Amino acid sequence: MADVTTDGMTGGPTDKMTGGGTAAATADCPSDGSLRDTALALFRARVRETSPKNRLRFVVNLLPSLIGLGLARIGKADRQWDSTHAMWVCTGQARRWAVKGGTTYGNTFVTPFTREYIDSPRGQALLRHESIHRNQWALLGFIIMPIAYGIAYAIQGEHNTFEKRAGLADGGYIKRAGPLTGG
Repeated sequence: MADVTTDGMTGGPTDKMTGGGTAAATADCPSDGSLRDTALALFRARVRETSPKNRLRFVVNLLPSLIGLGLARIGKADRQWDSTHAMWVCTGQARRWAVKGGTTYGNTFVTPFTREYIDSPRGQALLRHESIHRNQWALLGFIIMPIAYGIAYAIQGEHNTFEKRAGLADGGYIKRAGPLTGG
C-alpha cells in the first residue's frame, strides 16, 4: 500500500497507510496564501519525491490540480497525497464536484468515498484507474481534455475511449469477478 500524508493546507498530522515504506513529505502549503504561493509550495514538496516523468506530469497538470484542490477545499474534503499514484486524493467530497465514484482534475482525484474505502483493494483499483486519467490530463492539457472527454461521453456514453483506456473494471464501470466485488 501507499504512504499517504495529510496535506499542509489543513496542517494535519502525517497519516501513514498500512504497508511498509517511508512516509512521503508533507507539503507546507498555507491555507491563506495566494494561488501562486500555494502552487509553489505544492511544487516544491511533491516534485522532490518523484521521478523526472512524474515531475513533468506534475508541472503540466498544475492548473487543473489546483482547481481540483480548490473544489475539495470548498467542500471541506480531506486532502491527502498518495505517493504510489503520485496524486492528491480528496475524500468525503460532496457529489457536486465528483461524478460517479469521483473525478480527476489533473493530479487531483476528488471523490465522495471515505478514506477507508480508498485504502481497500477496490479503492486502490479505482486509484489505478484515476492515475490513467491523470496521464490523459497531462497528454491532452487543460483545455483539450475536458472538451475531448465531453465529446467522447456524448458519443459513446460511460464506456467511452477515455474510460476504456483507464480500465473499465478498475473504474467500476463493469462488474469485476473475485474478491473486489465480493462475487
